[in-house]
Amino acid sequence: MKKGYADSIEEAFSRFIGREGRAYVEKEKLSIKAAIELILSAEGIPVLAHPLSMTLDRNRTVEMIRTMRSYGLKGIEVFYKTYDIETRNELLEISKELDLLATGGSDYHGEHKKNLELGIEIPDNFVFRFLESLPSHDRFDNQDL
Repeated sequence: MKKGYADSIEEAFSRFIGREGRAYVEKEKLSIKAAIELILSAEGIPVLAHPLSMTLDRNRTVEMIRTMRSYGLKGIEVFYKTYDIETRNELLEISKELDLLATGGSDYHGEHKKNLELGIEIPDNFVFRFLESLPSHDRFDNQDL
């Protein structure tokens, strides 16, 4: 846009880097299993962000998350800015049913998602459970918080 090749981000995507754009390159994708294994090998905690973005019914969502758990998934995003209380409660129920961490995030992307503000409130007990799940060398003592 600064160089004058496009008048908007939308135009830049459609003309150049979007799926039909002249400079589009298909992304190389990892399988879910490979991604989880990679995160675990780096001593990370694999968490499924935006579980509702899979657009599956509840049974299929639970089935898919259960499969991911068998690969090593440790948590699902429950606390998210756009989730209403009913959705959060449903995801909390799934996280408890599958013994997964309940995590959260704001999905803040600056100007690109102007309707989302930075930060999200997560009840302390979920934060502490997450911190306790960290490898011992990464843990904080409660007094550090």
